[in-house]
Amino acid sequence: MSVTFYDRSAEVIDQATWQARVKDASYVVLSDDRVPSPDGEFRVYTLWQGVDFSLGKEPVPQIFQTIVERAGRAAAERVVYAATEAAALTAHAEVVDQLRAGLVPA
Repeated sequence: MSVTFYDRSAEVIDQATWQARVKDASYVVLSDDRVPSPDGEFRVYTLWQGVDFSLGKEPVPQIFQTIVERAGRAAAERVVYAATEAAALTAHAEVVDQLRAGLVPA
């Protein structure tokens, strides 16, 4: 299976370019927040990964992910995939707002 690599604007890039960009945290990390809760602190972070997490099952490549982790737990509580930087940042903000409102990720 061949892997296609994408930049943050969803343009196809070669593997060497992708490898250079994944080493640059300022390029990879879009947002990173900590949200306190009575059940423990949550970390919400949104990343550009540059590969399609839908494995071609979605009409557009899902190259960003927003991850929700609860302090002290090994597995992510929730992962939201997105095709665009704008959609990824919107998902991030929505998750943070939900946590601040006391809603647990589903």
